[in-house]
Order: sequence, then structure tokens, then C-alpha cells
Amino acid sequence: VAFPQWSQEAVIGSVVELYRAGLLTTVGGEKERTALSASANILTAWIHVTNSCNLRCDYCYLTKTSDGMDVETGYAAIDAIFRSAIAQNFRGVKIKYSGGEATLSFPLVEHLHKQAHRLAAELGLFLDGVVLSNGVAIGERLIESMKRLHLRLAVSLDGVGVAHNEQRA
Repeated sequence: VAFPQWSQEAVIGSVVELYRAGLLTTVGGEKERTALSASANILTAWIHVTNSCNLRCDYCYLTKTSDGMDVETGYAAIDAIFRSAIAQNFRGVKIKYSGGEATLSFPLVEHLHKQAHRLAAELGLFLDGVVLSNGVAIGERLIESMKRLHLRLAVSLDGVGVAHNEQRA
């Protein structure tokens, strides 16, 4: 793929920075093989917690509304995920909290992930949690809360350098 507005040095510099941060790995590398074998028996589920978003990106397929999941529905979803994991003999569960912008409903994510922790401990299952975000509203307080809950963060990138913000509105 050619990116005429970016210099080759800028692209290489960005890739190197992402690699050093551990966000990129080499194809077929040990880290990738370990991750693939570890995830082979993990049930992965997405929980769409909100339609709300703090951006209006041109490419987004989601109609932005103030609609969000209520706690009872979220608990029912978490319970169903763990029932499915046990029924199908998975050794763990990975939950991806998404939206809209999932961080805008972080109190709900906290409640749901605490319930997921309780069920994982009770059932002897591995638990992995990821919050999918555009990264705009990430602050220290949110990061500390995520660390406390052992939640990881996946931030969408819409390009390198200036192109990243050109896609966002």
C-alpha cells in the first residue's frame, strides 16, 4: 500500500515505535505462536455496551444514539457466556467490551467485568477482558480502574500521523 503523503521514514518510525511498545510482533514469531496456542481453547465474546460515541467518523457503520445496555441485560449476557464456556469445555473466557465508545459506559463495564471475575473464580476459568476504544477520552483515572480490574485496552488507529485524525470527526 502506498501512502504518498507520508515519508518512508515516518512510516518506518511509526512501525518501529509500535513494535517497541509490544503492539506489533513479527509474523510467525514466538510471541504470536504462544498467543495462538494459549487462545485455542478460549471462548471470545463481544458485549456491545453502548451506541454512544464521542466521534462521528465517516466510515462508522453504527448509528449513534444514547442507547446503552442496562445492568440486568449485561449480567444475563455475562452469565450466558460463562454457561456456554462450561457447556463447551472451554478453559477460559475473553470478553471484549465495545460500542459506540465503550469507555463512555465504563461504570457498566466495571460492573460486568467484576461479575465476570466472580464467575471465572467460581468456575475455575481463565478470564481476559479488553475494552475497545477510540482512545479520545482515556485518562489516568480510567487507566487505573482498568488496571485494577485487569482489563486491557485496544485503541483503534485510523492511520499514521496526520491521516489518523483526517478519518475522525
